[in-house]
Amino acid sequence: MTSHEQFADELVRYALGELAGTECTDFAKHLEECPGCRNELAQIQTGIAAYSLSSLGSAPPQRSRERLLKGIRAPKQRLSRMARPRWMLVPALASVFLAVIAILLVAENYRLRVQLVAVNNQLSSANTLNADLQKKLWDAQMVADTITAPDSVHVTLVAMNKPKQPQGKVFYLVRKHAMLFVANNLSMPPSSMTYELWAIAPNAKPVACGTFWPDANGNYVMDMPMPAGAKTFAVTMEHAGGSDHPTSAPIIMGE
Repeated sequence: MTSHEQFADELVRYALGELAGTECTDFAKHLEECPGCRNELAQIQTGIAAYSLSSLGSAPPQRSRERLLKGIRAPKQRLSRMARPRWMLVPALASVFLAVIAILLVAENYRLRVQLVAVNNQLSSANTLNADLQKKLWDAQMVADTITAPDSVHVTLVAMNKPKQPQGKVFYLVRKHAMLFVANNLSMPPSSMTYELWAIAPNAKPVACGTFWPDANGNYVMDMPMPAGAKTFAVTMEHAGGSDHPTSAPIIMGE
């Protein structure tokens, strides 16, 4: 124990007047050189004075003095042992706190993994749907290109060993009131006759759409305004100049 610690242990005895002779002289000299001991001595003296005022007699009882001195002289190791359990609680509480944090982190990690799996499943479904839509779009584009591309080749299949039969096709857009008529394999009519196209609406008289002569290969193309309500189309052979109503049976007809 250092010299200062020796004096510090004797502060209460000095305050109670139990030091005498050289011991008291040395202690007084130490007080002159040590502000810390002087401050602590002043606090002890204040406490002793308060204790004295609270007593019935003019001086503290002898048993109280002995009990106070006994407590002060007790080894510091006992105080250390008494205080230690409180400090030992700190690591234990820290361990519990860390364990709770670890459990919360594990739970949060599991929740995030579940969400990630769900997102991946949704992305996989979306990719599959997108691939299916892309394929359908590609197929539709192929069909459209095959029919409408300038370099598309059209082949008509007919019965073998029979003469080609006349045929006609009508293309129309109701929203634009536009119509296109295409004829194939028509024979050349007599010089006094002509072909005439008719548009027929339900429960209505046929409407004349115009007369025409095919080319040397029996083909003809004609575009015109779309007659209102027309659903059926027919071609008849009429006298040159045409007629306002059909005078012969239809050569070709369709709806």
